[in-house]
Amino acid sequence: MAQRADYWAEKVPLHFLSWTIKGILGGRLASGREPVEIPNLIHELILLTLEDEGGQFSEIPDVSTRCGIAGAALMELALRRRIDSDLKALWTVDPAPTGDAILDVVLSMVTAEPQRLSIQRWLERIAKSSSYFRRIAVAELCNCGILEEKDQQYRWALKRRAYPVIRGQERLEAKRRIIAAISSKRLNSHGGSNEVIPEDTDIALVALARACRIFERVLSPADYGMAQPRIEAVARLDLIGGEIARTAQSLNDRVAFALRRFLISGLAGKVVLTFSVGVFGFFALPISHQFFPAGHKNLALTGSFLVFAAPALASPFGGAVIGYMSDRISRKAATRAVTLMMVLPALGVCLLPNYDAIGVFAPILMIVLQCIKGFAAGGDHSASLVLLTEGAPANRRGFYSSFSYVGAAAGLLLAAGLGCVLTNVLSSQNVERFGLRIALLVGLALSVSLLIFRSRLPPEAILEQVEHDMRRSSNDSFVRQLFDQWRPILRVLGCGLFDYTAWVVCFVYVISWLEQRGNFSASQCLLINACGLAVAMAVQPASGALSDRIGRKPVLLASTAAMVILAWPLYWLASQPSLLQVVTAVLSFAAILGAFEGVIGAFDSEAVPKYVRCSALSLGYNISGVIGVLAPIVLVWLIQITGNPLAPAFLLMAIAAMSFVAVASARHTYIPGQV
Repeated sequence: MAQRADYWAEKVPLHFLSWTIKGILGGRLASGREPVEIPNLIHELILLTLEDEGGQFSEIPDVSTRCGIAGAALMELALRRRIDSDLKALWTVDPAPTGDAILDVVLSMVTAEPQRLSIQRWLERIAKSSSYFRRIAVAELCNCGILEEKDQQYRWALKRRAYPVIRGQERLEAKRRIIAAISSKRLNSHGGSNEVIPEDTDIALVALARACRIFERVLSPADYGMAQPRIEAVARLDLIGGEIARTAQSLNDRVAFALRRFLISGLAGKVVLTFSVGVFGFFALPISHQFFPAGHKNLALTGSFLVFAAPALASPFGGAVIGYMSDRISRKAATRAVTLMMVLPALGVCLLPNYDAIGVFAPILMIVLQCIKGFAAGGDHSASLVLLTEGAPANRRGFYSSFSYVGAAAGLLLAAGLGCVLTNVLSSQNVERFGLRIALLVGLALSVSLLIFRSRLPPEAILEQVEHDMRRSSNDSFVRQLFDQWRPILRVLGCGLFDYTAWVVCFVYVISWLEQRGNFSASQCLLINACGLAVAMAVQPASGALSDRIGRKPVLLASTAAMVILAWPLYWLASQPSLLQVVTAVLSFAAILGAFEGVIGAFDSEAVPKYVRCSALSLGYNISGVIGVLAPIVLVWLIQITGNPLAPAFLLMAIAAMSFVAVASARHTYIPGQV
């Protein structure tokens, strides 16, 4: 019986809430009647988290806010004498409905539980449904005339932080009340002052604000330091408030650990993927000799670059399917499916016979296997970038987001290093016979290791809920808001074109370009490229940190302008027979690209509203990735048609100019030092 009740209590938010939204709340909104007791503690906590300037609520609430909403519901029920608690447990004293949609759901959960659970257990349980509760509460705030909503932007209906007169009663706004509560004093008979004990509702609100770290947001550092003793004293008067802070800290620690594991898993996946990309780019000539017909040099090289481009061609479809799977099934299942779809093609490529053995089926099967791998990669394309950016402090987003690109550079660097070793140890004939297969086997081993690593990282339940909310929010609103956000999406696409195209041209295509010129051996070309990748990895976080200090635009405009001005001179320098000149050119390209990529992740994330961020970035990056990886194919034919070996420079100049315009036209501006 206890197990059945516990199961029902766990599931009631999902099933009962659907009926609540469509029935209770829908009926009230349709009839135009105001919800009961507006605003209560839940509404006032949400109003305290409203961004006055941005007009948005966070679509992915942090754990403190989740616990705060859960605690606000319990506090409100306690103030209405529906529940009671002590140091050990919480229980129902009056199961009569309150008439409030959210409170009645929570009250039904507590009433249905046959055992007396601790406040912490209830906070953790209710926090799982806090995103649903917040949607109801925001709708009620708009319905009763406190907020106005337009295009996912929320503003105070009275054009200032104030409540309208409701049922003939005027109430002081929450922010003013908590500040008054922590500063209230009165004179005593001895000429001194005594601290005034605030009202019960204000005590609860102060405890909520403390637990959710709202005081740090509404007070200056100096004022907060002076007020902290009073805040602690008032918050201690509320038992549930203290438990909220402790529970939030506990869950924050758990989620932070889970997020670290998830990010490591995501960055490891990026390393594995870009290692595979590097292998198929760096070994383009051996692939063209083994899997395409001999006697057609340009056709074979074009085909090998098509094999290289195949994953990016399939990634947009993977992004749609795997994203749907993540939303409707689970992040855990989607992640394992993605990793498995990376392992199986790697195994298939290792076992695939060459053109002499199976003829035209060799290139066809190679392209199909690469498409499967790209399909898998597209499903997890922008998740690590979004989590890195949104999980970072506001004044360090550039630095944190740069590590997504460090992972990509690390994969290519690993591939270049392996290629350098193989070309030095093996003869040119053995590189084509065995070296490529060895590189593919290393890629298979990395994929299998990633599968084992991810299979042993079951995500925390609260983290799964956060990710589910993120995907649900973006998937639900993306189609509806696509037209309104077409400008920032095009801007992401424009910046992504330079990112992908320049990366492919400068770090992948350049290997084959240098080899074909005949001035350097394959091992020398790979070693030069590895040095360039190492420089890019060093510049990326430094560039991101610099953008946190001086802003995103100056760094991005400087790097794109440098590419427009220096692309042709640097490619001319790379065409010279001098090793020093070639190294100088490659390292210069690496520094320019590293500066751009260290900032572009934060810039793009800040350009797109939170409610369409994942979908918009995934769309822009996948489309630009498709165009970018086709650059080597275009360049092979462009050089053949024009007879100019420096044609890649003109492509880089054109795309860099487009990105310069895209960055310059951006209206959003990061203000250094903002928090």
